[in-house]
Amino acid sequence: SSSVSVSFKVKAWGNHRASVGRVQLRTPKCSHSPSAGVELSVNNHAADFTLSTSSGTPISLSCLVQNSSKAEELLWYRGDGQVDLKDGNKVNISNICISPATETDNGVTFTCKLRRDQSVKVSVILDVQFPPNVTEDETVKAEEDKDVTLTCNAKSNPQGQATWYKNNTILTLQQNRYQVYQTSEVFQLSITKVVKSD
Repeated sequence: SSSVSVSFKVKAWGNHRASVGRVQLRTPKCSHSPSAGVELSVNNHAADFTLSTSSGTPISLSCLVQNSSKAEELLWYRGDGQVDLKDGNKVNISNICISPATETDNGVTFTCKLRRDQSVKVSVILDVQFPPNVTEDETVKAEEDKDVTLTCNAKSNPQGQATWYKNNTILTLQQNRYQVYQTSEVFQLSITKVVKSD
């Protein structure tokens, strides 16, 4: 290991003499990772990325070892769970297929890792787009002068927009009477103090 010399001088007052000294600091040698220089790419991306697709479309992910002169074993993970790979699909290049992609794959992360150094990895986040699937009509009973909330389950990606109708006419949202709430999965209409005309 190399060393660095540092000189210092301390000046004192009173009956103490000034002193001069030298200190040697040892700097450790750089430790090289056994996988230094080795990189992975997934679908030609060397860094984490998001892959957008439509529900019902198959997705192919191909992981390739870069900058290595020897056989390298690869691992695939879906979230925290390891994907089971066949023997001929593990060394230097590894392919997985999601066929077809569904709404349950939306937001899921797939990660390819180097087995001997799992800090070498590339992750793919799936952005699976799908239309809303509105639940069937239902009848809600409410008492006059009571509050009621109507719920419409319509999960989608990207998030959809809802329009509420009353007797086949677009509902005018009266302040303090109607409140609308929505997420990527649910649309709600709250009615304050229901009247017979509702």
